[in-house]
Amino acid sequence: MYTNEEALQVFMQNKNLVHYILKIKYNQYQFDEDMIQEGMIGLWKACQTFDEDKGYKFATYAAICIVNEIRMAYRKVKKHSIHTISLEDPVPDQEDLTFADTIEDPLGSVEDSGVFFNVFYETLSDNEKKVIELKLYGYRQEDAARMMGITQGGFSRIKNRILDKYMGRRKHENQKPVQRKDNDMGSV
Repeated sequence: MYTNEEALQVFMQNKNLVHYILKIKYNQYQFDEDMIQEGMIGLWKACQTFDEDKGYKFATYAAICIVNEIRMAYRKVKKHSIHTISLEDPVPDQEDLTFADTIEDPLGSVEDSGVFFNVFYETLSDNEKKVIELKLYGYRQEDAARMMGITQGGFSRIKNRILDKYMGRRKHENQKPVQRKDNDMGSV
């Protein structure tokens, strides 16, 4: 354990470690002052709790503390600020275009795609809606899964389930009912 003066000196010497970790682990984000602040808090905690007798290097211990602090702050923010969008919301930087307008149905005409999707969207679970919203906002699968608190595999399964539902429902709408003949027993 460092004294307060030693901890302050170690903190000042290792401030660049926070920026390095943000660049390496969180490069895909446009990290802002909040992430830097959380990283600095983690570095300060590392300075206050580091024990040389355990045999670890300070940078190794500090990196773990920094990452943990950023993750905890991110979870708090995620828990309290779930942002939902509507398909009727405008697409960023496109004044006259809504999210519903951007969805094209591969099995039908563009004109009825938005109407179909709006009806389809209402049948989805909250998790399925969240997957669509995060993808519409352009999040990568890894980032979106992390935001939802699930694995990438779980995110992928939800995405595939949505696609299966969508394609199955759309095919069902486009097919005419098949009349079976009484003597049609199928091949045995």
